[in-house]
Amino acid sequence: MNDTNEKQTIDFWKKFQKIKYNMHKASLEDVEDILNNYNQGPYLVDGVNYHYNITPLDAACLNDRYKQLTGQDHPIFIREQEKVLDEMIKSGNGISVDGKPTIYQRLKNNLTGEGLGISILPNRKDSYIEKFDKIKFDISKASLEDVKDILDHYDQDSVLIDGMQYHFRPNALQGESLNARYKQLTRQDHPTFVKAQEEILNEKINDGEGINVNGNPTIYEQLKNNSVSIENHDHILNKTTKIMMNPQEASLEDITLLLNYYNGKPVIIDGVAHHPFNDPVSAAKLNSRYRELTGQDHPVFIEQAPQVIDGLMKDKNMLIQAGAYDTSYFDKLDSINQEIKTHNSEDAKKTFIDERDKQRRLDATVRSQQIETMRKSTQSNDKMSQMVDEPIKDNNIRGMSR
Repeated sequence: MNDTNEKQTIDFWKKFQKIKYNMHKASLEDVEDILNNYNQGPYLVDGVNYHYNITPLDAACLNDRYKQLTGQDHPIFIREQEKVLDEMIKSGNGISVDGKPTIYQRLKNNLTGEGLGISILPNRKDSYIEKFDKIKFDISKASLEDVKDILDHYDQDSVLIDGMQYHFRPNALQGESLNARYKQLTRQDHPTFVKAQEEILNEKINDGEGINVNGNPTIYEQLKNNSVSIENHDHILNKTTKIMMNPQEASLEDITLLLNYYNGKPVIIDGVAHHPFNDPVSAAKLNSRYRELTGQDHPVFIEQAPQVIDGLMKDKNMLIQAGAYDTSYFDKLDSINQEIKTHNSEDAKKTFIDERDKQRRLDATVRSQQIETMRKSTQSNDKMSQMVDEPIKDNNIRGMSR
């Protein structure tokens, strides 16, 4: 091999070095030249044999670019890729994650059409990965096009970009928020999400993932049972900290809505499970503001606070020893409990007085109606008497009766 041929032979490698991080911009000539030399063995350069290896991941992405430009696969890629992959699989290369096929097996599945394959993206820009990064903190404002594009790929767990494997899949909670937005826009669930989510939740539950809060099932079990509320970014629980810090400046509507969730079930907002606050001291502050504005206690606070306090009191010694709370905290809980009982007693008394006064007013109204009826009846009788007396008088002639 002369020097000219040697230079021309390795030119493909130089081209590859230039475009390997931006394959979506590579020209057809460059891609074709590189793939023509895929898995073609060593090259003699200045009397030395060199192995210019292009990985099967790079080759798959190069072929994807070639196919984009020509509408078909590169023939040498098709011929050589399976050979390379078989060697990789046989040697045990590649890591299996969660029992799924290795990247090399998945690339082979792309060729055979059997089993789990892997998607290849030209680049990250404008892809569903980038779209998700842009909307994941406020999914409620995502467009139908973006949500659909993301959920169309919800059943995959990784993707190839420029010869690199990127692990990508919104987690189960993010998937729920995405599907909720899709359903809001289309009035139906996304089919890929529905199928994949069932498998994902079953895996999470079987693996024992998730934490039980207040004795409730894990978030994954609640999702499977459709017992979790999926809300948007403007939900009241996203304002918890702000309201807690300044309850005196909060509106009655915000105080009411937040107390509605006191010690309640979790809510998923933008792919995050928000477990409503259950601290009785914080709730008592909100309830004081609610009572100030309405003249009465919030019903959820009255119902839930004693239960929460009783649970804390049972573990009082353990919690103090663990340093979670000090004795003054439990003194506050005692005070809150007594205040609730006092208010309940006062409210019961007020309710009794209100009901009694209401009944008295009703009785007075009935008596008035009875008296009026009797008066009208008496007036009617008097008129009848007059009607009877008048003819008798008409039959009198100068004091003499006929």
